[in-house]
Amino acid sequence: MKQDSPVRMTLLDPLILPLVPSAVRDWIVAIWSLDAELAHAVSVTTEPMLRRIRLRWWADALVSGAPDVPPLVYALRGNNDQQNWIDLIDAWDDFVVADPLGIDDLMTFARRRGRILFKRTAAALGTIGPGDWQDAGTAWALTDVGLHLQDATLAMACYTAVRALPHTKAQPAAFAALDAVARCVAASNGHRHPRREQAAIFGAGLRAGLRF
Repeated sequence: MKQDSPVRMTLLDPLILPLVPSAVRDWIVAIWSLDAELAHAVSVTTEPMLRRIRLRWWADALVSGAPDVPPLVYALRGNNDQQNWIDLIDAWDDFVVADPLGIDDLMTFARRRGRILFKRTAAALGTIGPGDWQDAGTAWALTDVGLHLQDATLAMACYTAVRALPHTKAQPAAFAALDAVARCVAASNGHRHPRREQAAIFGAGLRAGLRF
């Protein structure tokens, strides 16, 4: 990664993903890749109905059993978490139909999206107890959505809400890194400081006892 490149707001970032134990990395990549696909489905059009159609395609693909689907769908079908993926898609769907979109809608979306992704990731990691990931998940999701909003006032409201969230003291290194980057971005009201963000990741890894 170039030193002047902003960190990607996802566990899939090449600086954050190595903090995930290799034994569960493929599964966690699948979890976060689904969210990335949903985000892409929403970003390619501004028409709510087309966004919903694209989101519904993923829901149908996950539950239909149809053979002609991307490898990601096969990976996510092979477990008992399908309802979680449908809940994630529903969270995105409620987000795109909210009109007018307000900070309460964004908070609800962030809590749902963050809860599902961080909870399923935590289950795969097997390292933290229930609820320990909630504030970190919400902080990440709020920061991420704030970066993609065209409404500057709503984006600022997201960053303000992130700054008010308590920090989780004990987290796996990957969560701590993503949380640190999210709070770094929120502290600067969405302005990106790549070196500062990268330093936050390294700091999280070092506190977790990892070597780079």
